[in-house]
Amino acid sequence: MKTYFFIITFLLAFVPSSWSQNYDTSWVGHFSYLDIKEVVYGDTKFYAASENAIFSYDPLSNQLSTITTINGLSGELISTIYYSTQYELLLIGYENGLIEVYKESDQELLKVIDIINKTTIPPSQKKINHFNEIDEVVYIATDYGISVYNLADLEFGDTYYIGTNGSQVKVNQTTIFNNEIYAACSSNMGIKKASLSNPNLIDFQFWTTLITGNFTNVAAFGSQLYTVNSSNRIFEIVGTSLNPLFVYPQSVADLKVSDNSLLVTTPSKLYQYATGFNIIDTYTTNPEFQTSFTSALTIDNVIYIGTTDFGVLRSKTTSTSEYEEIHPQGPLLNSVFSLEYGYNNLWVSFGAYTIFFNPSPLQKRGVSRLYNTEWENIRYDSIQNTIQSDVYNLNEIAINPLDPSQVFISSFHSGLLSIKSEDSIELLNPANSGLESQIYEPNPNYITIRISGSSFDNEANLWVLNSKVKNPLKKLNPSTNQWTSYDFTPIIPDPSGNELGFSDIAIGSDGTKWIG
Repeated sequence: MKTYFFIITFLLAFVPSSWSQNYDTSWVGHFSYLDIKEVVYGDTKFYAASENAIFSYDPLSNQLSTITTINGLSGELISTIYYSTQYELLLIGYENGLIEVYKESDQELLKVIDIINKTTIPPSQKKINHFNEIDEVVYIATDYGISVYNLADLEFGDTYYIGTNGSQVKVNQTTIFNNEIYAACSSNMGIKKASLSNPNLIDFQFWTTLITGNFTNVAAFGSQLYTVNSSNRIFEIVGTSLNPLFVYPQSVADLKVSDNSLLVTTPSKLYQYATGFNIIDTYTTNPEFQTSFTSALTIDNVIYIGTTDFGVLRSKTTSTSEYEEIHPQGPLLNSVFSLEYGYNNLWVSFGAYTIFFNPSPLQKRGVSRLYNTEWENIRYDSIQNTIQSDVYNLNEIAINPLDPSQVFISSFHSGLLSIKSEDSIELLNPANSGLESQIYEPNPNYITIRISGSSFDNEANLWVLNSKVKNPLKKLNPSTNQWTSYDFTPIIPDPSGNELGFSDIAIGSDGTKWIG
């Protein structure tokens, strides 16, 4: 038996990677497509990567398609993507070093785990930063160096460790210019280059350092070569010299050549240049879309910008500050804290507190609702503008059985939020309800109303838990707006010192309240 086990293990270790098809029509995925990590062009459409899912959009047909864990994606955090037009393959890079190759025509997925399994590379240094294709080869910029991947046979080639004495170093981006590969490096390793005709690039001694420093981007555009350093300064590389051109007021998130223009993306502005570094347009954020830009491209002279909050924005041709949102339906975020379903409504919250009932760091997040098949997102700024106040750490949800359009959402710092619609939101706190703030001895003026578990009983009374106070169990009659409080001091004499917090409340058929 030991012999057979050894043989099986040995054979499995050398089974080559193969395509898999994991599509399951019995499942529907609900992902957030609002926080875009990268947007790239592929044939007649673009692909946009959110945190753990991808969507594509065809401007001619206005067709949206999604690629998620239902299609076989890992669900890990995506760091970058790239589309090979020659091979019609979408490459997906992850923060943990995983690479997935997706063939959309067949909905087949290949998982490439070589980097994850590489024991000589620390797990914290396996992030995939950038893909750069030339002929049949992709140069993969990572947190440890550069790996070569062949798209024709889907196999890895050499890995280049180009730090001091061949050590591992973070490479943020590579580009090819005049048959030389250029690498923008961190850790003061600067810009490095080597000749692609040299068969010994695995030897760090064949790599030349043009300049030291920390560089985030490098891209060839026509007959010119550009790079950006960590001080947000863009240079033109001429021979072995760097010619400074401009200093951006914000960090550069992306440097890309797209549709005969050079695009420089910063959080609040996108700069579009023609050859010779001549500015064409500058696209800016606006009050309607208060967000950060992350990546951009052009298709038929139309600008598409990835954002952190609104998916991809398409510019209107007559304006550089008016946009249309493009993204599939989905919730605001993927980091869900609580779900509550009732009366054909699924409500989702994203606030949190720690396992020790610590509300810090305070989080400003909205809520989402799925009604039948349609998502409605109530963003935080909409809540804040309606109640004219901050509200933090929205967690547990209770749906009013007498009025299913109304929900109560607990805030583990600010009180209790009542929502009937996006325009009808009220914050309940000690000033207008029976809720109480924790008495904090070092600072009596400090207000924190820590509301967590909530539930309606059979008589449509709302029961909520108010942590760190002497009367933590509260009852609200929504019809009369009457509050009742229940004293816990016989079992918790010092709630501020001896009680961390209450998690949830369940009400039995006999009316008994069970409290975690």
